[in-house]
Amino acid sequence: LAFPSGASAEKRVALLIGAQAYSEGSLVHPVEDANKVRDALVAVGFEAPPVLVDPGKRDLEQALKKFGADARGADVAVFYFAGHGIEYDGSNWLVPVGADLTYDESTRVEGVRLDDVVNMMKGAKFRIAFFDACRNNPFTRKWGRTRSASTRPEIDATNMPLGTLVAFSAASS
Repeated sequence: LAFPSGASAEKRVALLIGAQAYSEGSLVHPVEDANKVRDALVAVGFEAPPVLVDPGKRDLEQALKKFGADARGADVAVFYFAGHGIEYDGSNWLVPVGADLTYDESTRVEGVRLDDVVNMMKGAKFRIAFFDACRNNPFTRKWGRTRSASTRPEIDATNMPLGTLVAFSAASS
């Protein structure tokens, strides 16, 4: 991450999430990765943002609501999610810990759309969203498939506000 370090008066906000304690498809490094991102942000002038560990849907929604309010008037807003992510119905979804994805359509109720996360950041001048997601969908067995429907991580840039960067560290499954 390279932000100008001389602008200490800038308002910089971040929401960092490490989700790894899934009942299906537990992950090993998301919390560690989120802490490394926090350290990198501090090195470029952010106040140390806390890392939200293993949030359920309600905790994630509350954190996003607060983050959206904090982003209003901010110069830079950074969102980082490490955990399970899936593509469903043409959108990228963050999977909260404890999500009950019994069938693929339940993603709309149990997951959080990445586009909605980016929209929560609209109040900032510059927005960066990192989607560091394991996309080997562990729920496909419940859905009667052996593989995720995802072909590759994509986002519709035409709907993103100017000044938005979305970065994926995710492979298709």
